[in-house]
Amino acid sequence: MNFLMKMMLFCRCGLFLTALLVVRFQSAEAGNDDGHCVWYKVCSDKDAEFKKNCFYNGMPQPLLDQKAINTVISLCPDLVGGDEIPALCCDAEQVEILDKSVSTVLPYFSRCPSCSRNFLQMWCQSTCSPKQSLFMEVTDTVNETRGISVSGVHYLMKEEFATGIFNSCRNVLDPSTNQRAMNIMCGGLMDDECTVAEWLDFLGSPSKNPMAPFEIVFERYKQDSVNISSKIMYPLNATVFSCAQATDNNTTPCSCQDCPTVCSEMIPYPSYEKKRCFIGQMDCLVFVALLTCCSVTVVIVCITVVHHVLLEKEAVKSSSLNDKMPIGVSCGQQALLNADDVSSCAKIGAWLENKIEDKFHRWGVLCTRHPCLVFFFGITVSLICTSGLCYMQVTTDPVQIWSAPGSRARSEKDYFDKVFDPFYRIEQLIIVPKNQSQFVAADPLDNVEFHWGPVFRKEFLHEILQLQKQIENLTAEVENKPVMLKDICVQPLAPEKTECMIQSVVSYFQSNATNLDDEYYEEGFLISNWLSHLRSCLRNPIQVMDTTMFKMPCLGEYGGPIFPYVALGGFEGSDYISSKAAIVTILVNNYDDPKANEKAQAWEKIFINFIKNYKSDNLSISFKAERSIEDEIERESRSDVSTILISYCVMFVYIVLALGQYDIQGYNFLHLFVQSKILLGLLGVMIVMLSVVSSLGFFAYVGIPTTLISIEVVPFLVLAVGVDNIFILVQAFQRGHGKGNEDVEEQIGRITAEVVPTMLLSSFSESFCFFLGALSSMPAVKVFSLYAALAIFFDFFLQITCFLALFTTDVRRQQSGRLEICCCVRVEPSDDVSDGFLHSIIRQYYSPCLLWKPMRVIVLVIFSAWFFSSVAVIDKIELGLDEKLSMPEDSYMLSYFKSMNQYLAVGPPVYFVLKGDFNYADVGMQNQICGSAGCNENSLYGQLFRAATYSNRSYIAAPVTSWLDDYFDWLRPLGSPPCCLESAEGICHSCVSSYTSGRPAPDAFSTFLPLFLLDNPTDTQRMRNQFA
Repeated sequence: MNFLMKMMLFCRCGLFLTALLVVRFQSAEAGNDDGHCVWYKVCSDKDAEFKKNCFYNGMPQPLLDQKAINTVISLCPDLVGGDEIPALCCDAEQVEILDKSVSTVLPYFSRCPSCSRNFLQMWCQSTCSPKQSLFMEVTDTVNETRGISVSGVHYLMKEEFATGIFNSCRNVLDPSTNQRAMNIMCGGLMDDECTVAEWLDFLGSPSKNPMAPFEIVFERYKQDSVNISSKIMYPLNATVFSCAQATDNNTTPCSCQDCPTVCSEMIPYPSYEKKRCFIGQMDCLVFVALLTCCSVTVVIVCITVVHHVLLEKEAVKSSSLNDKMPIGVSCGQQALLNADDVSSCAKIGAWLENKIEDKFHRWGVLCTRHPCLVFFFGITVSLICTSGLCYMQVTTDPVQIWSAPGSRARSEKDYFDKVFDPFYRIEQLIIVPKNQSQFVAADPLDNVEFHWGPVFRKEFLHEILQLQKQIENLTAEVENKPVMLKDICVQPLAPEKTECMIQSVVSYFQSNATNLDDEYYEEGFLISNWLSHLRSCLRNPIQVMDTTMFKMPCLGEYGGPIFPYVALGGFEGSDYISSKAAIVTILVNNYDDPKANEKAQAWEKIFINFIKNYKSDNLSISFKAERSIEDEIERESRSDVSTILISYCVMFVYIVLALGQYDIQGYNFLHLFVQSKILLGLLGVMIVMLSVVSSLGFFAYVGIPTTLISIEVVPFLVLAVGVDNIFILVQAFQRGHGKGNEDVEEQIGRITAEVVPTMLLSSFSESFCFFLGALSSMPAVKVFSLYAALAIFFDFFLQITCFLALFTTDVRRQQSGRLEICCCVRVEPSDDVSDGFLHSIIRQYYSPCLLWKPMRVIVLVIFSAWFFSSVAVIDKIELGLDEKLSMPEDSYMLSYFKSMNQYLAVGPPVYFVLKGDFNYADVGMQNQICGSAGCNENSLYGQLFRAATYSNRSYIAAPVTSWLDDYFDWLRPLGSPPCCLESAEGICHSCVSSYTSGRPAPDAFSTFLPLFLLDNPTDTQRMRNQFA
């Protein structure tokens, strides 16, 4: 979009060249057989839009005006030769018109000197050649106030002359449009569609070219002479330079980008296509996994069979030996290990294990003796950490969540945002008609029928226009001040034009309902309507005047072009007429400072609510605003709060049911509340939640911002780990019957010594693994790992302090026969407590089944198959984050993502930025960047051009826009007077007078650069880079 406005005047330029051929001529007497003039001087009024030449059938006249002579020498050196006063068929006024006309067209071809020279040759010969009658024939004239003017000609040229001009220019790129300049000069026909015949036909046909003042018929011949109406004529065959030739000693051949002939052999762009390995028709990885799985299965079965046979033999042998042994002696008895047989590592391990168990035994006794002290110690530490929540910062920006600050992509983006400001905020609507049927309609201009896509129905366009106007009028409020779209949108041509940059199909009509409904009739017949205008604009969107009788611009109301591949969707290739969706894209200013974006965010909120509530029977809308993804992620996180609470409640119920030992003794239901674990389960779940909050608060103190993803996921993770530890500790006590007269303190100490080391090892391992995950450079993974690791540590800490203290208190309550809910009530305690239902199922059924030898083999085979089937498809995992997975299931963004994949034809732009000290004023440095004539073939532009040539491999869809090449054109304007800069008074000024090797002098380069960056296009100078 940074080059949109640079193309505004192109049509006018190319088409106006045709007007050169229609300049008026004064009558005169016929000349001799060597050729004479067919027109001379200008007969049209001075205020006429198109100046026509006077009909003149006489000899060429001397050109006496020195300024005009200098212009002819500059533009048409072949017509002057060595004569100081050339005799031509044009006067000074005609030369001035020629100069002004070509000045608006040649910038498109100026990158290639030979193309420019050839293009000028065609118009110089027709305008001023002293032998016009040999290759031009006047076919029609018209009376005007100043005489008889020419209104129709036949222009004869040799085939090789016409083809030579066309071939020298056909590959010249216009950097401002990223397409071939010849496509624009061909009436919008693209690449191979544009031929010599189509090109010349467009230049001379008023029905196709709104700037052609009369019919010019270009006729091409292979013969040197032809008989036309009993008159021998000689088709023009002037000098033509190929694009690989220099036109003189001061010029260079065209660049590789504009002339494939001069390119060295282009090495194909590297292919990064993933190569697949197949054995037969089976993927290699699948084959290897299947073969390995079968081999492992065979090995498992063989080992099992062999082991079974050996055991049988050992059993028979053992039985035979036992029969021969004395009574009381068995061959199966083994001697006890001696101390010397134990390795040093085993001894150290046993010593360490004993020490840990001893420490935890003492800790368990301490907790039993002083439960309140231990409990308040754990709670105090946790509350201190939790208080850090008041400093907590939550990151919702997807870039900061998923992009590593030190990554290349992030660092380049940060640099770009800091230097140039971030890319525009995008508000986009994908509008799809509910009636998807095409309709057949003829273009009244030429009565050719087309199958139009559903988006081009007039009633549909009217509804889009109405919707667009409503969006423009939406008003938000920031600091008690109204904010509308015009206050925040991108205005490329401000301050001259303050309309917002909106890419929309209705912008072809300048978002004006009157223009959309307009119809043109001639002698009662419909000549042009909205379809005529659309067809013209879809072929050439940069026209300042379409090819219909409306003469309406195709430019949007903001003053720039509306590219069909941006405003339309659901088409194949470049068949825009078959489009199934309309795309409305609104660009809003974006800033690196979040404070500066508050107005835009407030307006976007109103925009989102408006579109959500918009109802229509004719269309469906998928949409997004710049803030949409952040909003939806935040909304999903808020909705997950209920999910987290429900999961904790479910886990609480599970703990109560699983840990409670519900036996009714003597039909006394109060015993249920003695053995229940309702309060213990509730407090245990709260401790798990407290560990999560403590982790959040601690890192808030440290200054590490959290993410909504961490807040959502960590509670579930810690809940699973914490509940496991609760079960391990409580059930170890329930199933570990006391030894002798062991009191509660010793029993808790023993249980603590048995199970807490296991909990320590498990929690330490999990925390350590998560801390390792914090080494990841991805912020989301790093933050999640840190928070999860510390939460697991806090969970272990609180469970061996707070929970252990609560548990010892609960054990004393249970042993004293007090009810859990009302501890003042006591019942007779009972030691006869049965195991739980689940425990009985596992012990009586599941464990025996799993330990059955055939089942062991089956389990091994099943899990081996599962493992290798996973290995077989591991290469199918796609890298990257699918943004649809981060959205809630009811999010409007899911509809947008679906429509985006289905209808959008273009992706985001890519910028190539040069960093560091670089002297752009130096010609050698310029040649390393630019892409016009004289630039290095392997310049930055050349390399990117090569990449765009292989777009299926490089993913660069089109050649890049080069501001440097635009600047060169802007500094060397053509016309009379040469105008690269227009003052406030409307006076044109030439910018540069001295050049080195065809480039501006270093001082001039730096002097005029700021003016170029701020300049807006006008009728006399088209190049601009203010918003590039």
